[in-house]
Amino acid sequence: MLSVAIVLGEFGELFGLPAWLQDASPFRHSSAMPVESFNQAGAVGLLLVAAAGAALAAYFLRRRDLTA
Repeated sequence: MLSVAIVLGEFGELFGLPAWLQDASPFRHSSAMPVESFNQAGAVGLLLVAAAGAALAAYFLRRRDLTA
């Protein structure tokens, strides 16, 4: 998943991929700090997505069946 996100975000424009597909990468929404100013909305959005993913992972981790 990380590889797909990096390819979509970093090389999507080079490959001529549509904008909606490039927007699926979280790296597309974060700002390049030395070059661009800090984008607070993008950072908060990424934080919310990461928190939702962690909560979903914790839910499925507790739900697993580990009977031996």
